[in-house]
Amino acid sequence: MSEKKDLPLSPVDERVKVLEALRTVALRFEKDVGKLGYHEIALLLGTARTAAEENLRSMSDDSTRQ
Repeated sequence: MSEKKDLPLSPVDERVKVLEALRTVALRFEKDVGKLGYHEIALLLGTARTAAEENLRSMSDDSTRQ
């Protein structure tokens, strides 16, 4: 069997990948942490999720303008 080699990502692709992972993790744990009573941590996760979503939206807007 041949091994699949991943091509290096461009800086933009890498940033998108990281932002999507951050958004996914924050979304997954935000509610669970809040239910456990760690409201400050839930707030930080919500802030991280929102920032990731805004960055992704901004990057999407920039790419459609070009």
